Amino acid sequence: MLFSVNQEAARIVKDIIAQSAKLNVDVFKLKNGTTVVDMGVRARGGLMAGIRFIEATIAGIGQVSMGTFPLEGIELPTVQVLIDHPAVTCLSSQFSGWRFPGLKYDNLAPLGSGPARAMALRDIFAKAVAYKDDNHEAVLAIQGSQLPDEKIADESAAACGVDPENLYLLVAATGSVAGAMQVVARSVEPSMWRIKVKGFDPAKVVCGVGTAPLPPVIRDELRAMDRVNTSLLYGTTATLYVDCADEEVEAVIDKLPLQASPLFGTPFLDIFRAGNYDFYEIDKDVHTVARFVMNNIATGRTFSAGMIRPDLLAKSFFS
Repeated sequence: MLFSVNQEAARIVKDIIAQSAKLNVDVFKLKNGTTVVDMGVRARGGLMAGIRFIEATIAGIGQVSMGTFPLEGIELPTVQVLIDHPAVTCLSSQFSGWRFPGLKYDNLAPLGSGPARAMALRDIFAKAVAYKDDNHEAVLAIQGSQLPDEKIADESAAACGVDPENLYLLVAATGSVAGAMQVVARSVEPSMWRIKVKGFDPAKVVCGVGTAPLPPVIRDELRAMDRVNTSLLYGTTATLYVDCADEEVEAVIDKLPLQASPLFGTPFLDIFRAGNYDFYEIDKDVHTVARFVMNNIATGRTFSAGMIRPDLLAKSFFS
């Protein structure tokens, strides 16, 4: 790999900082020198902040756009990501795999994502790819309802092997516009993990497109968590462009979407409750999306599996 995901992400973060007033985000330094960019905890943030948050977590190796998703007579926005180098972009960088042991806000464990994971290699998702980043700066994104302190910053910097003053922490609550957007932008991300655990080589995925409905934003973190994950499980389509034999796709395609799991049809909140409201303890079958499309560029054939569940989306989004 000829590029550093943290170098690219740091460039994006510095631009976010320069545009902070326009983006409705707040920037401050902790006592140890770590820079915190509040994009949706105390800061208001917004749609553009959400797009920039996503760009940082995918290290600029892709694009973000928005469309519409009709549901019960309402045109909801969608968040679409176009991803190149998906094995590195998603598994090494974007995946929400960074744990903060023993830490909970509002009885919910914060989630860490972003390219710092490619330096620390402290989770199974980052270790699934033969890529380790080496850079003097690191970018870690935190999904949580509280701003990080020096303890979190020191531990994160140490895990990455960088000085605390060279660490950038982006943070947004799930119950914020930017926070909700960056979660539903993880559409290609779980599909890459899903194909790996089902026996397909992620290196054979050339690029990917993911589209997910952006649910109505709500400040209540638990209800927000339910809505964004319901979007992924029951409303998201991942389209993967692969280069392989058709038989390799045929061997896995029906195993990929949530529809292949015994959990299919279960509301996310019930799944979350069974895991003690801890994303790291819930059934691993939820690391997937509603629908998969695989275009084999070697043969031109297209394969698909899974289904969208508007009934479960509406129940989560509008009740």
